[in-house]
Amino acid sequence: MAREGRMKLEKPRLLTVLTSSCIGDRKLEKASITLAGAGAGIYSEALDIRKAYKLTEGCSALQAEICAIREAARLIGEIDSPPGDAIIYSDRQAAIKSIASKMTRSKVALSCREALSWIRGCRVELRWVPGHRNVKGNVEADRLAKQAAESNGAVVIDSPLPPINVLKEAIEEVVQRKQEEIWQDRDDCAIARKLWPIRIAVGVITGNCAVGVNLKKWRITTDDFYRECDEEEETIEHLLCQCPLLESRRLEMLGQCFLDGLDEAAEMDIGKIASFARSWKCFKAEL
Repeated sequence: MAREGRMKLEKPRLLTVLTSSCIGDRKLEKASITLAGAGAGIYSEALDIRKAYKLTEGCSALQAEICAIREAARLIGEIDSPPGDAIIYSDRQAAIKSIASKMTRSKVALSCREALSWIRGCRVELRWVPGHRNVKGNVEADRLAKQAAESNGAVVIDSPLPPINVLKEAIEEVVQRKQEEIWQDRDDCAIARKLWPIRIAVGVITGNCAVGVNLKKWRITTDDFYRECDEEEETIEHLLCQCPLLESRRLEMLGQCFLDGLDEAAEMDIGKIASFARSWKCFKAEL
């Protein structure tokens, strides 16, 4: 990234920068798909910085978060008189772990480590901050990331190529939609079609379905099997109420971006809950 001159800043005792990432909506048609846009946001009150960056369509939220941390490191490196200590807060633990891992082969993670290594006269620490908890600064970083993901006018930074699994999932989604159209148009199997949504509703209500915590418990996998995001263990409550990657679908189907908990979900229409749950990967998994 070209440097346009070093920033002037009165030296504070401690510099804090918050980063966030967001995935925009993905558009599906019968035989085509437009990959979701990815955005990264950077906010710092001390530096008076509000940056919104748009990445290549199809990039993951994890890639966007690492890019946000990298750009934050570059901005800190451009300070004339850097503070003795600086903290970059990220609301995605997987991004911090990827950057810190000595085994990582991710090009974007390696470029982020390089940007951090070029900072002089300042000790930089990466810390996790809980997302979507109204933490001061993180809310603004979230807003900037969402703005970038949904806007064509945002600045595009040098971003990685979309991961292959995103392209595979996009193709699978188109194929599944076509298969569902064929299934619904059949003249037979009427009872099976009626019972299918009930099976999903029962899985959500009882928790007896292929979410990550159950797969680990049943010894099908050795971890919590993250499939929707890289933040927390995959549970019914996380998917139904909190998962940030399901925010747009949750808003469209349930009318809210996030739910306070299972008690709030229990008051909602079970048909809407089942429709929302049908999009989860745990109900698409072939075990």
